[in-house]
Amino acid sequence: MDRCDMKVSRILVVDDYKPWRRKICSMLKAKPELRIVAECWNGADAVERARALKPNLITMDIGIPQLNGIEAAVRVAEVSPSSKILFISENTEPEVVSAAIDAGAFGYLHKMRVGTELLPAVTLIIQGGYFFSPYMERGTAYPEPTDSTECQESTEMQMTHSPSY
Repeated sequence: MDRCDMKVSRILVVDDYKPWRRKICSMLKAKPELRIVAECWNGADAVERARALKPNLITMDIGIPQLNGIEAAVRVAEVSPSSKILFISENTEPEVVSAAIDAGAFGYLHKMRVGTELLPAVTLIIQGGYFFSPYMERGTAYPEPTDSTECQESTEMQMTHSPSY
């Protein structure tokens, strides 16, 4: 498909940890049909950017300042109802995943799976589907990682970042 014929999806990236934002943006920029329209580090800014930019998709961490990701998602739904939210978080507590679903999440990825699941998740969600990392359904606990590559990727990005909700 010619780039001129391609429908471009506009994406807002929200995470308080700059290296994660860079990683996510870098991966998304690899697909010409995806355009990063803005990045922000807190929930209040995410709501304002969503209101102004009306992105097709928002990738959002749960543990962000000012408004956590769940609270921000609820407000985004009011100001930009067509924006779909993909949560990307280290938090795998079943009640948090349930709260994300209740807030309207179209997907929820565990941060250690971003390398393998981000692009398939974004593609599916933009096409109208839903995507959840394994074990991210309501009421299920996330097992300890067994794949050394995923462990290493997650550990490298977590070295200076402490998750919170």
